[in-house]
Parts: sequence; structure tokens; C-alpha cells
Amino acid sequence: IDSDAFSLLPRLKNIYLSNDYIKHIPSKAIYHLIYLERFDLSSQNQMLREIDSYAFDRVSNEVSIKIDLSKNRIQKLGPKMFCSRNKTIPYINIREIDLASNELTSPINACIWRQMSKFAPVHEKLQPESQLFVSHRPRVNLKSTSIVDKIGSSIKC
Repeated sequence: IDSDAFSLLPRLKNIYLSNDYIKHIPSKAIYHLIYLERFDLSSQNQMLREIDSYAFDRVSNEVSIKIDLSKNRIQKLGPKMFCSRNKTIPYINIREIDLASNELTSPINACIWRQMSKFAPVHEKLQPESQLFVSHRPRVNLKSTSIVDKIGSSIKC
């Protein structure tokens, strides 16, 4: 994927690239896609191994995103892979990240835990019926990854 591949499609909401042969996700791959809600990169035929820092950063992180990276051979997550360069909100607005069935051996990125600890305040929406704010906590799926097998019950949230 070229870093400018989607730059002329700012209104794109869903990208399904599963069962392909993508090897690398560059920085700013979806930078101009401010309305993107789902980015599916699952099952890259064991080819996807490298994802750059800020790969999922966008010009505006107002719309939450679901990222599917399951069923790949990802071993290491870049230190700022799920981070944003936005100084006000230093993380991407994640609704869900699926990292199941990978070969992760490195620690999970701090930006994920920071976002989860803040309960994703960008996700808050006003419910018209009750006039109450509802916070949607992001979900991270790590099932069947080697890092979960190694650390097992020592994960504390």
C-alpha cells in the first residue's frame, strides 16, 4: 500500500483488503480518510509483518475505527503504531482492534492502553432519548496470540 493510495478518497468509510498479499502498512496509510470506520487487513496470506508508526493516524480522529489485523504473522507492534501525531488527542480513536492469530512477541503498544484507560472520551455520544452521555470503550482482541500465552494471567487492567 502506498502512503498516498487513499488520499483522493476522503469520504471512504470501509476498506476491506482481507485475503490479499500486503506485506507492509506505511505511516499515514489512511491519513486523509477522516470518515473511515473499518479497515480490514486480516488474512494477508502470512505476508503482513511490518506496520509503521502512525500507520493508522488520521487528519481527524473524530470517527472511531475498527482495525482487523487478525490471521497474519505480525510479530512486533511498532512503538507508535496506534498513536496519533495530534497533540490534543495523542491516540487514534479506536473502536476495536483485532490482533487474534498473530505471532506477537513484543509488548502491546502504550497508546492502546492509554486510550482504554481514558475510556475513549472521543467516543462519547449524546443519546437523544435520555440526554445522557454514553462512553464506548474500545475493544482489543488478542485471542490465540503467542504473547497472551506467555503472559497469561499476569495481565491486570
